[in-house]
Amino acid sequence: IIPTAPAYVPGRRYVLSVDFAITEDFTAVFVGDPATRTAIFRERWNKTDPLETYDRIQDIWERFGHPRIFADATGIGQVMVAELRGRGMQITGVQFTTQNKTEMVQQLASDIYLRRIMFPAYEDLLREFRSFIYARSPSGKLTARAMGDAHDDLVMSLVLLNYGFRHSAGAGEPLMQGNWYSGAGVTYARN
Repeated sequence: IIPTAPAYVPGRRYVLSVDFAITEDFTAVFVGDPATRTAIFRERWNKTDPLETYDRIQDIWERFGHPRIFADATGIGQVMVAELRGRGMQITGVQFTTQNKTEMVQQLASDIYLRRIMFPAYEDLLREFRSFIYARSPSGKLTARAMGDAHDDLVMSLVLLNYGFRHSAGAGEPLMQGNWYSGAGVTYARN
């Protein structure tokens, strides 16, 4: 955790992550610098019309120099990803499953511990981290989620930002160095 968000530097390549919401949940967005693996901006909102959500994401995308987007494409997220693509945004849809979601959350936890991802001490994010738990599903699988009626939108958007960092270099190209290993159904590079 860092004390304040670094300033946006025009001309640098950034990554944007989106965890979509429908009604009561929150749409959560992070913007980060893959070269330093640092989140520089976050925003979240709820109870908006989908068209307003698309407009807000497009505004953030334009404000930060058209970064590559990594978004939750699970369920209705597929439609939302398609809408953003239709607006000309480069977007990678990530479909969460019980297995890959847990693996991506564990990867984020490891990267936080090893300081491979940095972010400001946003109080709403810290509150979500405090209520985030692992639980067993009725089928016995380990799942990661917010407990009770707490929210996990910022945590999941940070998971997607971390995923984006691991799949982008400073210029938005795939990582091509280090030792390769697999996790969450994708290939990661170790630093």
